[in-house]
Amino acid sequence: MSARRVPGLLSIFLLALVIGQPAAEAAFTAPFSLVATAVSSSQINLSWRDANSGSVSYSIERSLSPSSGFTVAGAAGRQSAYQDTGLASGTSYYYRVRALKPGGSASAYSNIAIAMTLGDRTAPSVPTGLTASPVGCGQINLAWNAATDTGGSGLLGYKLYRGGLFQKQVLAPATSTSDVGLTAATAYSYALAAIDKAGNESAESIPVSATTGTCLATTTTSTTVTTSTTSTTTSTRPPTTTTSTTTSSTILTTTTIFATTTSSTILTTTTIFTTTTSSSTSTTTASSSTTSTTAPPKPPIANAGPDQFTQTMAPVGFNGGGSFDLDGTLIAYAWSFGDGGSASGMVASHMYTTPGTYSVILTVTDNSGLRSSDAAVVSVANRPPVANAGPDQTASAGSAVTFNGSGSDPDGTVGSYGWDFGDGTSAAGATVSHGYAAPGSYTATLTVTDDRGARGTDSALVTVTGSAGSRWAHGFGGTASDVGYGVAVDASGNAVMTGRVESTVDFGGGIVCPPAAVFVSKTSQSGAAMWAKCLGGDLGGGTGRGVAIDGNGNVLVTGKFSGTVDFGTGPLISAGAADIFLAKYSAAGDPIWSKAFGSGMNDIGNGVAVDSGGNVVLIGTAGGGSDFGGGPIMANGYSVVVAKFSPTGAHLWSKGIGDSFSNSGNAVAVDAGGNIAVTGAFSGPADFGGGVLTSAGVDVFLAKLSPTGGHLWSRHFGSALAVHAGNGVACDGSGNVLVTGSFENSIDLGAGWATSFAHKDMFVAKYSPAGGYLWSRLAGGLFDDAGSGIAVDMSGKVVVTGTFQAAVNFGAGSLTSAGRTDIFVARYAADGTPLGAQRFGGADFDAGTAVAVDGGGRPVVTGAYRLGVDFGGTPLAAAGMDDIFLLASW
Repeated sequence: MSARRVPGLLSIFLLALVIGQPAAEAAFTAPFSLVATAVSSSQINLSWRDANSGSVSYSIERSLSPSSGFTVAGAAGRQSAYQDTGLASGTSYYYRVRALKPGGSASAYSNIAIAMTLGDRTAPSVPTGLTASPVGCGQINLAWNAATDTGGSGLLGYKLYRGGLFQKQVLAPATSTSDVGLTAATAYSYALAAIDKAGNESAESIPVSATTGTCLATTTTSTTVTTSTTSTTTSTRPPTTTTSTTTSSTILTTTTIFATTTSSTILTTTTIFTTTTSSSTSTTTASSSTTSTTAPPKPPIANAGPDQFTQTMAPVGFNGGGSFDLDGTLIAYAWSFGDGGSASGMVASHMYTTPGTYSVILTVTDNSGLRSSDAAVVSVANRPPVANAGPDQTASAGSAVTFNGSGSDPDGTVGSYGWDFGDGTSAAGATVSHGYAAPGSYTATLTVTDDRGARGTDSALVTVTGSAGSRWAHGFGGTASDVGYGVAVDASGNAVMTGRVESTVDFGGGIVCPPAAVFVSKTSQSGAAMWAKCLGGDLGGGTGRGVAIDGNGNVLVTGKFSGTVDFGTGPLISAGAADIFLAKYSAAGDPIWSKAFGSGMNDIGNGVAVDSGGNVVLIGTAGGGSDFGGGPIMANGYSVVVAKFSPTGAHLWSKGIGDSFSNSGNAVAVDAGGNIAVTGAFSGPADFGGGVLTSAGVDVFLAKLSPTGGHLWSRHFGSALAVHAGNGVACDGSGNVLVTGSFENSIDLGAGWATSFAHKDMFVAKYSPAGGYLWSRLAGGLFDDAGSGIAVDMSGKVVVTGTFQAAVNFGAGSLTSAGRTDIFVARYAADGTPLGAQRFGGADFDAGTAVAVDGGGRPVVTGAYRLGVDFGGTPLAAAGMDDIFLLASW
C-alpha cells in the first residue's frame, strides 16, 4: 500500500498543470515527448525531451505516412528542437527523432508526432515597377517586377486590371504582357495584382496610364519617266500637236485617306494619271477616277471569366459573357478545360477528377470568322479519403479485439491505414487486433492517408469490461470543507478511506459524521457503503492522513488530533497543539487498539504501511521530545519519524531523522521482504543511516530501510533556492521503489538534470531494489503541478494521481482541465511506457490526493472537488465548499 501527504486542507487545490514525460532509460535511451506544432503553411516546429547525458545530436525523420516512408528531414545539435520549413500547405506530416552519439551509435526512435501545415492564407507581395508603353495606335505593352509568395502555396501569376475591370491573367514566371485591340488616341489606366496557388490575391499595384497613338493618313506616289528625243515640235493649245518620235511618260499619284464610320472603315483611293502618246501627230489628254473599298474587320475580344478554386468531383461553372466584338457579333464559344474535356456555349460546366492546376481556354468566333482566346486558371484541390473504423465493440480486459477498417478515395487511392487504440498504443494496417489491459471506454481511431497525403479519420467506441470490478463514484460532503486524504484496498476489492470532515456528512448506511472529525469509511467493491467511523474531539478533532490494510483485512489509520479523542479503545489526550495518532480496526470496523505520540509542537502522521506479518510502519513529522516508545526524539525543530510496531501495537523500533522546520515525512511502503521505503522533504543535513545527506534547498528524500530499521540505501534530489517534495511511494512485487511528488527549477533523478517548465512540476521515478535509477517521467506547465499518490498493481503497472491545470500530456494524449485544477489518474507500464490518463474536474478546484489498486488493477482514488464534477458518466454536485470523492476508475 502507499500513503502520501498534501500539506494544508485547501493547499491541495493549488496544484496545477501536469504534462507527462516519457522515460529516460539508464542506458542510451530514445528521445521522448516529441511534439509537432504547425506554425505556418510551410513550417512545422518540433520539440522533444531526452534523458541522455553527454554529447548527443539528433536525426529528424519525416514521412507522409505514420508507418512507412520516413526519410531524414534534418539534424539538430544538442538542442532538442527543430524547425522544418519549405513544406506544402494543408498537408499532414509525421515525424520521429532518434539520438546519435559521436561514435555513430543511434538510440531507438521517439514516439511519432503528427502536425498538419496551415492552409496558405498569406497573399503574395504587391507587384512593383509596373510600366505601360504605347505601341502604335492600338496596343500598349506592360511590364513589372516579379512578386514573391511566402505563404507556402507558391506564386500562380498576376491579374491585369484596366480601368478597374479585370482583363486577363498572366501566369508566372512571366512579368510582361500586351493589351491589344485598343482605340487610337485614347488614355488607358492599368493596375496589377499577384495571386498564389491557394487563391490569395494581393492588393493592386500603383496604377499607371498610357495613351495610344493617332493613326495618320498616308500618301503613296508612283512616277514613271521616259526620256525622248525630239527633232521637230509644233505646238498649238489646246490640243497640242507634236511631230516627232517620242517615248511615252506615265505619272501615277495615289492618295489614301482613312475615315471611320459606326460600322466599318472606308478606304478611298484617288488616282490621277497623264498619258502621252508617241506618233507623228498626237494629242495629250488628262483624266481621273475615284474608287472605294472596305477595310478588314477587327477580331473579337474573349473573356473566360475569373480564376476559380474547387475540389475534385465537384462541378464548376464557367461564363464567357464578358466577351465582345467591336464591329460584329459573336456566333460561337468553345471551351477547353485543360484535362482533355471541352464544351460549347457561352455558359459551360465541368467536373475535374484529378487534383491540379488547369488552364481553361475560351475561344470565341465572330460573324466574320475571326477568333480570339482567353484563359482562366482553375485550381483543383485533392478531396480527402473517407475512413470507416467499423462498428462500436464490447470486449473483456485482456481479450483480443479485431478491428476491420476500410477506406475509399473519390479521386485517388488509399495508401496507408493507421490505428490509435486510445490507450497509448497504435498499429498499422486495415485489419488489426488489440487487447486492452484494463476495463473502461476507449476510442479507437482509424486514419487513412491517400496517395497525395490527405487524411480522413473515423472512430469506433470500445467498451472494455473485466474482473477488476465495476466503475463507480461517490461524493460525501456538507456545507463546509471535507477532504479525503488516504485510501487502501483489501484482497476482496473493498476500499477504505480516511480524511477530515468540517461539516455534517452522511457516509451511507445510516452513518452521519459530526463536524470537525476524523473519518474512516469502508465501501464494497461494487460501491456500497459498509461501515464508517467518526472520531471527533473537544478541540476541533483531527485529520486522517494515511490508511493501510493487513492480510486479515484489519485497518490501520494515522493522522493528527487535538484535545481529547476516543478512537474506540479509550480517550487519547494530545500533549501539544496536535499529536500523531495510530489506530487499528477489524475488517468489520471494530476498534482493536489506538496510540498517541507527540510533543508540545504540531505533530502529524502522514503515512502507514503493513508488512506480511501484520507489523505496522508509521511515517510522519514530529517535534523534539516526541516519544514513540524508544525514547524521546532529540531535535530543536522537526524530524522525519519512522516507527515500527507489532500487530498488537507494541513498539519495535523508531528513529528521528534530521532537525529542521522544513522536514516532513510524507509516505511509506513495504515490499514483500518487509523492507521499508520512505519519502518526503528535508532541508539541511539528514542521516538515514548511510551517512549525512545535505540538501541544496528543500530536497526530496528517498530511502530504503531493512525490516529492523537498518539503512539499505538513501538518495536525495533537489536544487538551490527551490522546494521539492516526495509525496507518494510504492513498492512492486520485485522490490523496486516508485516515487512521485513535485519539483521546481531543476532536479536530477538519475538521468541528468532536468528543468521545470515554469513553476513546480510533477515527477514519477522508479528505482531498483538496490536504489539504482531505472526510469523517470517529468510533467510540467505554466502552473504548479504535483503527483500526490502512487500505487502499483501485481503486474508492475504504475498508477499516479494528483492535480493539473490547462493542457497536459502524460505521454498517451493531451488532456485539458475544465477549471482551475483538475484531478488526473495516469498509468504507466512497468518499463515506464505511458498507458493512458484520465481527467476529472469542474469549473473550480479539484484534486486527487491518494490512490490504491485492487487485484484486477483497477485504481481507487480519493480527494476533493468543488461545485460539480462528472466522474466518467457519474456527475456529482458538491453540497458545500469542498466535498470528498471516492472513485473506482477504469
